[in-house]
Amino acid sequence: MALKQGIRISVRVGDAVDAGMLTELGRRTFHETFAADNTPEDMAAHMQAAFVVERVVDELRQPGSVFLIAEALSKALGYARLEPAPAPECVRGPSPVRLIKLYSPPTPSGPGSERR
Repeated sequence: MALKQGIRISVRVGDAVDAGMLTELGRRTFHETFAADNTPEDMAAHMQAAFVVERVVDELRQPGSVFLIAEALSKALGYARLEPAPAPECVRGPSPVRLIKLYSPPTPSGPGSERR
């Protein structure tokens, strides 16, 4: 699958209104990515603990925490969560961040996707 040519992907900053969508997108993407390599019991236990709307709301409210949401045709395709962090000496720059989460489906789907 690939996005159709000419479909524009935009990135925006998420907020508390996005908590439900982020929870569902994370849950779906995590399951698609890791279910084949884990037992159903392990998957269920992790997903019940990790993908809860209240937890995502708390993460959105943490100082410095930023969720970047990639969208096409007003539908979320994936997201990343960043937070400020001290950088190792080899990283130079004024405002380093740490990538905490990156959720993107194993294969693109949704608006503008097509099989090739």
